[in-house]
Amino acid sequence: MADARMTLADALQLAMRHHAAGRIAEAETIYRQILAHAPATPDALHLLGVAAHHRGDARESETLIRRAIELAPGVAGYHSNLGNALQAQARLADAADEFRRAVALDPRHHQAWNNLGAALHALGQAADAIDSLRRSIALRPDYASAHSNLGNALRTLGQFADAESHYRQAIALNAQYVEAHHNLSVVLTAQHRPDEAAAAARAALALRPDYPDAHHALAVALEAAGRTPEAIDHYARAVQLKPDCAPWQFDLAAARGADRPASMPESYVAQLFDAYAGWFDAHLTGALEYRTPQLLLDMVRQVEPRPDLDTLDLGCGTGLSGACFKPTSRRLVGVDLSPRMLEAARARHIYDELALAEMTQFAAARPQQFDLVVAADALVYVGDLRPLFTAVAAALRPGALFAFSVEAADAADYELRPTRRYAHAPAYVERIAAEAGLRPEGSRQASLRKQNRADVIGWLWVLRRT
Repeated sequence: MADARMTLADALQLAMRHHAAGRIAEAETIYRQILAHAPATPDALHLLGVAAHHRGDARESETLIRRAIELAPGVAGYHSNLGNALQAQARLADAADEFRRAVALDPRHHQAWNNLGAALHALGQAADAIDSLRRSIALRPDYASAHSNLGNALRTLGQFADAESHYRQAIALNAQYVEAHHNLSVVLTAQHRPDEAAAAARAALALRPDYPDAHHALAVALEAAGRTPEAIDHYARAVQLKPDCAPWQFDLAAARGADRPASMPESYVAQLFDAYAGWFDAHLTGALEYRTPQLLLDMVRQVEPRPDLDTLDLGCGTGLSGACFKPTSRRLVGVDLSPRMLEAARARHIYDELALAEMTQFAAARPQQFDLVVAADALVYVGDLRPLFTAVAAALRPGALFAFSVEAADAADYELRPTRRYAHAPAYVERIAAEAGLRPEGSRQASLRKQNRADVIGWLWVLRRT
C-alpha cells in the first residue's frame, strides 16, 4: 500500500482524499493496493469502479461495482453508482432499475432520486422524472444538479416558465454550472426572448469556450434576433467542434441559404419532435390554430365518401391527423421518426399499427396496400418530394388517394425557410405528381396554422393514382 504501516482503513481514507481532490490516478493506485491485500473489500471495489467511471471506462466501472454489490448488496450508493455506469453505456432502463433499488434501500438518498429523474427523462417519462427530481430537491434544496434536471423535464412538457426558474436556481447555487447556463439559453429562446437567450449562451461559453452546444444555442438565439451573420459564425463553430452532428449541419446550411439540403436529416426530425411531444397537441391546436387534418378530410370526403379505407398516416406525430381520419378508415397505420410522438399516438388507441420508420422507406415497402395516404404537415420537412411521391404511388392501390399539405413557395420548385421548414410551389407539385403517376383531384390554398400570430399560407392537395 502507500505506506506498509498503514491500516486498510487509513489507506482507504487516503485514497478517498485523492479521489475527492481529483487525483484519480493516485486514488486508483491505492485502491488496487488495498485489493491486492484484501480482495473482498467492497468499498475499495466500489470506489475503484467510481474512479473508472470518472476516467470514462463505464464497462470496467460496471464490473467493479457489481463485484462490490455481490459482497455488500444492501448499500444504496453502490446501486446508484452502478446506475451511473449503466447510463454512461446508454442502458437507460437498466440504469433506472438500479436507481430505484438505491432509493428503495435509502429513501433519503437525494443523489439517487436525482439520477433516477435524469434517467426517466431520457427514457421519455418526463412526468415520472419530475416526481423523482422534486423528491431530490425536497431532501436537498441546494442541489444544483436536481434543479437543472428538473428544468429539463419541465421544458420537455412545455412548462417553460417553471423550467427557467429551476435553471436560474441551479445557477444561483453554482454560478460555474455551464450546462445550466446553456439550458437557460434554450428555454429563453423557446419563450421568444432571444437577447436574454444569447446572454445565457455567452455565459456558458465564458466558462467553456469550446462547448459546442452553447455555440449552437447562441447561434439559434442570434438568428431569432435577426442577427444571421453572427449566427452563422456560431453555427459553423458548433459544427467544427461536433462535425458528426447532422442537425447542426442542416442549421448551418439553412442559415447560409446556400447548398440547400434535399430534406431535413432524420436525426433532426426525431430530436425535434421528441422534445416537442409533451406539449405538441396543446401548442399546435391552441397557439398555432392548426386545422390542416380536418381541411384535408373535408376534401377527401368530396371525392371519396367510403367509410372503409385502408389509410396510411405519414408523419403521424401524436395522432391528431389519425383522429380525424379514423371514422373513414377500416384500417389505420401510422409512421413517424419520433419515439415519443409514437408513444403519444399509441395512447390514443386509434391506430391498428404504428411504425418507427422514415416515411418514404415505409411507404415503398408496402406496395398497393392503401386506399388513402395522408401527410398533414409532414412534407414541410422534405424538400425534394420526388422519392416520396414515387413511394406513395407504389403504396396506393389503383385509383386510391394521396392527401397532403405543403407550405406555399414563391420559388420555381421548393425552398428552405428560416423556420427550418420547406415550402413548395404548386407547379412543382403538379409536375412531380405527374411523373409518379398521380393526377390532381382537387387543390386549394388555405391558412394552415399561425406563425408569430400571422397566417402560414399553404396548399392542400388530393391526388389520385392513375
